[in-house]
Amino acid sequence: MASPELNVIVYGLGAIGGTYAFFLSRSQSVSLSVIARSNYDAVKKNGMKMQSLGLGKHSFQAKHVFKSAAEAGEKLSYDYVICAHKALNQDAAINDIKSLISPQTIIVIAQNGVGNEDPFRVRYPENSIVSCAIWIGADQPRPGEFVTRNREHTDLGLFPNPEIDAALERSRVETFAALLKEGGLSVSLEENIQIRKWEKVVCNILWNPISAITQQNMGVPFLESSEEAEAFGKALMLDVIAVARKSGVPLDDSLADKYIAFTKSLGSFQPSMLHDLKAGMPLEIDVIIGAPMQKARQLGMEVPSLRAVYAPVSALNGKLTILGA
Repeated sequence: MASPELNVIVYGLGAIGGTYAFFLSRSQSVSLSVIARSNYDAVKKNGMKMQSLGLGKHSFQAKHVFKSAAEAGEKLSYDYVICAHKALNQDAAINDIKSLISPQTIIVIAQNGVGNEDPFRVRYPENSIVSCAIWIGADQPRPGEFVTRNREHTDLGLFPNPEIDAALERSRVETFAALLKEGGLSVSLEENIQIRKWEKVVCNILWNPISAITQQNMGVPFLESSEEAEAFGKALMLDVIAVARKSGVPLDDSLADKYIAFTKSLGSFQPSMLHDLKAGMPLEIDVIIGAPMQKARQLGMEVPSLRAVYAPVSALNGKLTILGA
């Protein structure tokens, strides 16, 4: 492993950020910092706890706990910045992390959705960007306490920077993968991470907007609610698969049946969008629903099922945004 220690900071200590912090804390090659907001007091005072599907119960600490990126940037320089915040108001978050970024910093985008990388590239054209497709069911039942369910797996790949030597970029993503693997996380390195990210969006497009519209758990509660439910879910996924293919991402229609079967196997569960709705928080629609919808418009595609969920979820999110303002 790399020596000396690498300074790694997690920006956004929600369920996914906390899970990444846990696995990174187990690597002997990492000096871990975190930026906590709503859970700052609990994490600063008590450290963090993890109930891991694969590794059981643990208490763990970050070497540094900061309340803001500005504070963190004053103290240290960072080799890896893990952006695990929700993909809401991306421009503000991308600007907020500027104090953490030097030309040598590797930015890791640990978020749902597609199209996340573009605004980071515009703002930080000199940096390597690693993008993730996250297959982790995680929750934060109490501040600073994290739980993982279902899978604990991440796909990683580069969002290539033509201004940086390809071998150097490859070594950077391989190093990050090694840090996570040392901590016990299942990791796959992908030559084309966009394939895996669009596959995750196909899955998310079934889970998230429908659960928000119906305000009920996903899985069996929806798919067996009527004769039309499964057919509609499949049509929705096929719309997104078609958009991905026309955008140059080779996905197969069989993915829809695969994810319907996978969703049924989970029984009944609460997707992140339903969780946010119940909490009165804005919904992460831009990168999950908005990006495929925008691509379809640009390509002149008819996507009736995608449009049928995009319109009501956008209206619902608008209401939440107004109420939270």
